[in-house]
Amino acid sequence: MLNVSMMPEEEVTSNWDRYRSWLVDSVSSAHPFETIERVDDGICEGRLVLWAGKSGLAVARIEEYERAKVLHLQYLAGDPPKVLRDGMEQFENCARHLGCGYIMVQTNPVHAKRIKALGFKPSFTTLLKPVGQESPNAEAS
Repeated sequence: MLNVSMMPEEEVTSNWDRYRSWLVDSVSSAHPFETIERVDDGICEGRLVLWAGKSGLAVARIEEYERAKVLHLQYLAGDPPKVLRDGMEQFENCARHLGCGYIMVQTNPVHAKRIKALGFKPSFTTLLKPVGQESPNAEAS
């Protein structure tokens, strides 16, 4: 049912309500276009991989670009810096095994400082503007 790497499947299944509540918070704050139902389906169908630990969880997928294959830790819930620190060896082993050259993390500015201490470097910033929304100051450039 679930792809689990950090804890036995029975433990994840018995703690699923708690993990799902963490995941709901993470999905709603990290990705305004995704729904928890699609994330649930992705985990159950094996398109997304769930790592569950005592301090939180991570949900990942593989992204293939023209110049690199990336293990994308798309959702981190609970205590994200601790989840990364506790699971880094497994994340790196998984990335290596799948032929990924990078691990990518999406996070908020609050966690970014602690996550940078694990060797992550800022790569790009995502800015969002709804199509059709008037620009308050079109001369900002």
